[in-house]
Amino acid sequence: DGSYKLNTNVVTQNAARPFWVLSDFHNVASTYVTSAAFWKLREVSLTYDMPVKKLLKVNFIKALQLGIVGRNLLMLRPPSNVWTDPEFNTQNGNSNAVGYTTVDQTPPTRVLGFSVKLTF
Repeated sequence: DGSYKLNTNVVTQNAARPFWVLSDFHNVASTYVTSAAFWKLREVSLTYDMPVKKLLKVNFIKALQLGIVGRNLLMLRPPSNVWTDPEFNTQNGNSNAVGYTTVDQTPPTRVLGFSVKLTF
């Protein structure tokens, strides 16, 4: 009929209270919160132009360049951040819009490589 009737058949009161009070989750202000400050050496690339005329003494190779590259070589972060890289989160490469990390997260991969460039 559209009239208000008070529900007096409440079987359980404060059902969620024991879980939140008796566990660590009542301190959500500090659980899994760490400093996201860091210094990172993201990428280093070094190349060297070899002296082809002096080294090989051939006319068909005009230039030779050797290079090495490294990514994620060094990261300095505060001791309170025991998780991982603040830029690398649990969303499989998406942006860190959520802003959290967990122990299930793997650190970013360190990559080393080289290059050879020949000019004929």
